[in-house]
Amino acid sequence: MSLSDSVQNILRLPTINEAVRSLTRSGTNCGGAWDSTSGLATYATTPDKGSPLWDPHSPIIYWWTSTAKDSVMICRVTYNGGVQALSMTTGTGDMAFRAVKRL
Repeated sequence: MSLSDSVQNILRLPTINEAVRSLTRSGTNCGGAWDSTSGLATYATTPDKGSPLWDPHSPIIYWWTSTAKDSVMICRVTYNGGVQALSMTTGTGDMAFRAVKRL
C-alpha cells in the first residue's frame, strides 16, 4: 500500500436522497424515501442513531450531504431522519459525514 501523489476522487458526500435511503434502525434499513418537491423524508420505520462500531458513545447525530439549498445553505440529515438546511460555515461537534463511493 502507498499514498498517491494525485487526487483519486474515490469518495464523495451523499445526496439527501442517498443519506435518507441509507438510514437504519437496529441494523435494518428503514425504507427511507426523499421527496424533493415537498422537501420531506418519509420512512417505513423511524431511524435511530447508528453509532460507529469503533465509538458507540459518539456524539454524532447529524450527517452532512452534498445537497445545497442555495449558495450559502447546505442540507444535513438527522439521526432520526429529519432533513435540515444550515449555513455552510456551521461547525459543531455533533456533525460528521458518511462518504459514498464514486461510480
